Amino acid sequence: MVKLSTSTLISLFFFTATLALAEQVKTDPVRILCLGDSITRGSGAGAEGGYRGPLQDMLKDAGVEFNFVGRYKTESLPDPEHDGDSGRRLVRMLKDRNAIARKAFDASPNPDIVLLLIGINDLIENRNTPEVTLSRMGRLLDELAEYAPDARIVVANWRVRLQWQAQADVQSGLKHFNIYRNGTRVAQVQGQGWNRGDEPDPIDCVMQFTDCVPQGTDNRGQLKHASYQVASVNFAGLKSDMSPAVTPKLVAPSVTK
Repeated sequence: MVKLSTSTLISLFFFTATLALAEQVKTDPVRILCLGDSITRGSGAGAEGGYRGPLQDMLKDAGVEFNFVGRYKTESLPDPEHDGDSGRRLVRMLKDRNAIARKAFDASPNPDIVLLLIGINDLIENRNTPEVTLSRMGRLLDELAEYAPDARIVVANWRVRLQWQAQADVQSGLKHFNIYRNGTRVAQVQGQGWNRGDEPDPIDCVMQFTDCVPQGTDNRGQLKHASYQVASVNFAGLKSDMSPAVTPKLVAPSVTK
């Protein structure tokens, strides 16, 4: 039997890379432009400002002088400025359309670091394929380099973390687990082997796996195109029933300092 749960998080790389770059930049304070959609603004987050609040705490604890810049404000944060707005899509950021990115840089020129988190709205309700979304992301990055050639650009992505608990008896063991996304196997995770104790107790293990794929959300905040299941396989090659499908909810990221 496999019991599956999920959670979502922003790649910790987004935070650690930002901290490392901020410590390298020679300006004082470091000018940081957070550019994106409602996630950057902090909509639906457990705390005002979404990821920007924990990130500011990390920078402060590291002794980094910083100045967040942008056209919008989250008044509850010590440094409130940002350039995130609900519903933004990549196509509207490009200069041959709404040119939102250019307007952001016109209002906040010469940032040292640009934190870019966008693309989820492009995949909602199949508005764009992943291939089109990636192509537009490439164009946007080229344009950002044109607007701020000296800025360091950090691109974030969402990850889905799967956690599950499984049992097997002492005779069959747990060889590996198959991870399914939308019914298709996408990964295999090594099991915990045989129970080699003196007592024939069942193996009871807790496992986890992190999946990093483009995600979209529906109007209830549920990740679309991301239904997950897990099945165990024993050393005799017998596979358990797949766990009930779970669709993770998009939540504000938590950061461990």
